[in-house]
Order: sequence, then structure tokens, then C-alpha cells
Amino acid sequence: MQKQQWLIKLDKTKAKNRIAQAIIIVALFLTLPAAANALETVFDGKIYSGQSILAEDTAFKLYLGNNNAGVLAEHGKGVFFLTNNSCQQTNAVRLCLDNIELETSTRLYKIGVRAISLKPKLSITRTMPRNEFLMGESVVVSASIQNTGGLASSVTYTDIFPEGIEVIEKEGVSGTSRGVKWAGNIKESETVSFTYKIKINAIIDRTFAAKLTYYDGTRTQALFSSTLAIKSEHLLQQIVTLGAKEMLTGEINNITI
Repeated sequence: MQKQQWLIKLDKTKAKNRIAQAIIIVALFLTLPAAANALETVFDGKIYSGQSILAEDTAFKLYLGNNNAGVLAEHGKGVFFLTNNSCQQTNAVRLCLDNIELETSTRLYKIGVRAISLKPKLSITRTMPRNEFLMGESVVVSASIQNTGGLASSVTYTDIFPEGIEVIEKEGVSGTSRGVKWAGNIKESETVSFTYKIKINAIIDRTFAAKLTYYDGTRTQALFSSTLAIKSEHLLQQIVTLGAKEMLTGEINNITI
């Protein structure tokens, strides 16, 4: 009997421990930050059948289907049929049907719909630790491309330099001694980074900007980085000449610089 009571107590203790562990796990889960969603919702509302919404320069005209079983969405390049809690998309917009509700005041059905932009949003960061040099010195240029929107395809980054500036090292990019190039696709919430070292071989006093082109789902876009200034000077060489190559201790000699 005592053994049975002890086993019952042990089972209750295990159950309490498991409940406590489960509570801790749930609490930790609830306190975790929500995953960042880079895609922007450009429309979230309710409209009547036959009305339109505009998203990323595309007009979507919505019609209720038979028996209100879904929605027909006409747009410039075709037609979607959406059922409740489903989405379809073009290259630039994802259209989602959230619900179909009867509006009691008008006795008309309203369509709850969201339009989410799939267009990429790119930015360039391009830095150097300094911008004043002597001829012959070199410096590392650090560059990164960040995408806070949808997929960016056919992305091309170019940084071209004039005579007198030579690219001597590259990491993560291709190119020649006159410039560098990176090409590829950049996914949602992705950042691409690379570096290259340039050498200043001439007197330079000007600013430079890198160029970025990409396809945003409807057309090719271009943007430029902020400018970097490069200013260089001649390396001063001092030549010392003695008047006499040989002399005794205490004698005076002429020094020409």
C-alpha cells in the first residue's frame, strides 16, 4: 500500500514537472520576436463586387463568383480565381482573398482582400576608411546591397574607375584593373557584400559613384550609390647631397636637400 502511494505521488510529481516545462516552453515561444516580413502590404480592406483596387500600378477588378464561392480578379495581364484564404500573384503583386461577408446594412456582400507588393527594394552601402592619399597608396572599398522587398532579379553592380586608379584585389566580385562587377539575384531580406582594393597611381581630386541595375518584376530599374571622394598628392621625396664625400672630425661640410 505504501509502495502504491509512493508511486502515485511520483506520478503526480512527474505530471507537475511536465506541466511546468510545457508552461515554460509556451512562455518562451510567446516572447520570441515575430519573424520580420519584408514584404509590404499596399492594400488591406473590403470592397464590393465590381470595384477595383490599385496596387503597384496594376488595377485589379474583383467580382463575386457563383454562390459566393470565390472571387474573380481581372488585371491587365489576365484573370485570377481566388477561393477563401488563398492567394495568387503577378510578378509584382500577391493578391489574397481573406473572406466574403454579408454587410447587414446594405444586404450586399463585401470582399476582404489584401494586396502585397512583391517588388524589390534595394539600397547600396559603399564605404572607404579614408579619402586622402599619397600617390602609390591603396585602400579597400567595402560595398553591400540590401534587399528589403521581394525578389530582385538580373541585379548588376558596377564600379568603374578612371585612369590613375587601379583595382588590385577583389573578393566576391569580378572585373578588371579598371573596375568591378557583381551580377546575380537577391532574395527577399537578403544582403550581398563584397570588397575590392584600389591603388591610386596619379593625382586625383574627384568623386565616384557605383551603379546598380535590376528587374523589379515589371521593368528594369537603376540606382546609384552615394559618392566617395578621392584626393591624392605627390609623394614628397627628399634627396640629401653632401658637399664632400670624405671629411675629418671637426671639419665643416655642406648639405644640399
